[in-house]
Amino acid sequence: MFFSYRALLARAGARPLALACALGWLAYTSYGLAIILVVHSSAHSFTVAGGAVAAFSAGSGGAAPARGRFIDRRGPGGLAWFVAAHTGAASALVIACALRAPPPILLGTSAIAGALAPPLIATARAVWGEVAGRELTGSAHALNASLAAFVALPLSAAACGGIVASLWIGSRAGRSRVTSRYLAGSVLAGAVLPLTIVTPTLAGVICISVAAGAGYGILGAALFELLDHVVAPERAVEAFTWLTTGQAAGSAAGAAATGALVHRGLPLAFVFVAGSAGVAAALAIGRRGTLLDV
Repeated sequence: MFFSYRALLARAGARPLALACALGWLAYTSYGLAIILVVHSSAHSFTVAGGAVAAFSAGSGGAAPARGRFIDRRGPGGLAWFVAAHTGAASALVIACALRAPPPILLGTSAIAGALAPPLIATARAVWGEVAGRELTGSAHALNASLAAFVALPLSAAACGGIVASLWIGSRAGRSRVTSRYLAGSVLAGAVLPLTIVTPTLAGVICISVAAGAGYGILGAALFELLDHVVAPERAVEAFTWLTTGQAAGSAAGAAATGALVHRGLPLAFVFVAGSAGVAAALAIGRRGTLLDV
């Protein structure tokens, strides 16, 4: 199973790139929780905290294609500008929270920080193809997806399923169709998440989370690979940032809605999350005829 990953990591530049991806995913997966904690400590409201996460996601997603085009033109070295600007904006958000600034300031600062977020993962996804070579590109994308799950491991049981599924599917990248893996991941995540609504035990929720994480791991690895078939290499970074825009739109809507629903009870928030996953799976199945036959 792991032969392809040993071969991949033996290539020049692969290990530093894997480390960079892990650190990038760590920042990406931690932002939501970090913003909720720091904004709630200032505003004492989950509605405002959820709105701040939504503002960050909206800023990040709305400006993502422009950031991607910038990197496609300037190369990976262009990341340095975004790192400096984003660090300044994120620091301003922390200062605003410390000074207990009013909610509009917190939301605006969050949006600016999101808009300036460096497209680390999008840039790395484009570089992986050069480092891995054609025969190992599928395994490289699967490794990247598993790194996303690995850095989220302390936060979610779903990460366990995501790691195992991503690595397993990457080792079989040349043995199954990419579209089949994409649909399988979508259906698995969408089918098991609604079970959390009727599961009365913590152990049951953990098992469901592992299965849902496996679905997301398979889906993520397949999605990275599908991009290679539909996008020209010179627009690789911008292409991934359009996915970021879609994800950010969903994250913004979800964070705002869940932040409001939590005040009415956790079960209602779970229904919203599970229902959204089911709708996404249904859309993937319904539109399967438009996917490339790869």
